[in-house]
Amino acid sequence: MIESYYYKEDLLKFASDFERRKAKQLWREDSLAKAEKQFFVGALFVRKLLESVKITTACKKASYTIHRGKIAPKQRITDFMRHKVIDYIEFAEWKTEKVAVAQICDKIIHSYVNYPCENDSGGLDGFILTTDKYRNKEIWRIPTETIVSMFNRFGNDYPIKVEMRRNLDGDIIYYSSE
Repeated sequence: MIESYYYKEDLLKFASDFERRKAKQLWREDSLAKAEKQFFVGALFVRKLLESVKITTACKKASYTIHRGKIAPKQRITDFMRHKVIDYIEFAEWKTEKVAVAQICDKIIHSYVNYPCENDSGGLDGFILTTDKYRNKEIWRIPTETIVSMFNRFGNDYPIKVEMRRNLDGDIIYYSSE
C-alpha cells in the first residue's frame, strides 16, 4: 500500500453511512446489500491498514466490543440451510467481550452468514455473523457503534514517526508507529 489516504477516506464515508443507518430507515434489498458491502469492504480496508505501516501502534492494538453467542443447533447448518442460523439467534447465550480489531476483521471477511439486525427504532443495530468453521457453534453480533468507532479510528489515524528493525535476512521483525 503506497498511499493510505484513499482507504481511510472510504472508511470515514462508511462510518458516516453507518451512523445514519442507526436511525429509522427503509429496509430495502438494495440498501441492505449496500450496508453489507460496506461492512465487508471496510473490514478488508482495516485489515490492509493493519498489515501496512500506515497506522499507529495504539490503533493496531485496539479492541472493540462485540457480543458472542453460543448456539447448539438441533440439526447441522449446511450450505443449503444457512437461513437456520436465524432460528438460533434468540436462543443464543450472549456474552459481551472486547476483541482485537484483527480478529473482528478476520471474522467479517471470512463470514459464512451475515445478517443485518434492526434496533427498536427501526435502524441498523448491527450484524449477526458466523464463519464457516464455527457455523454450528457460535455467532457474533457486531453492533453498529463498534463498526462506526472502528472505521472512524482507522480513517483518522495518521502516524507521525515510524521505526523498523530488520533481522540478518532483511525481514522486518519489529515496527512501531507514533
